[in-house]
Amino acid sequence: MDVARFEFGTDRLRINLLHRRVSFDGNAIALCPRELDLLTHLFLRCPFTVSRAELLRHVCNLSIDPGTNVIEVHLSRLRAKLREGGGTQLIETVRGQGYRLAIHD
Repeated sequence: MDVARFEFGTDRLRINLLHRRVSFDGNAIALCPRELDLLTHLFLRCPFTVSRAELLRHVCNLSIDPGTNVIEVHLSRLRAKLREGGGTQLIETVRGQGYRLAIHD
């Protein structure tokens, strides 16, 4: 198995899907599965803005918006964990459009 296929990122942010690990500047960041899925989806769509509806579809497997704030809750927790690991303001909110990963290597 080619393990390198399951790891991607930038010089600073590394995502390993095989071992479900994330690091920023070499600091390991423990994420729950949904947080990792959110980060991975935002990374794969970077630098584009991802709508809340798209995140619900691809991360939560919901085709309709049930009026829940599940995305906002997980993004809030993800942002806090990334900040603790040194990744300040990696996820930007684009008012009225959605969210995007702001990677500046």
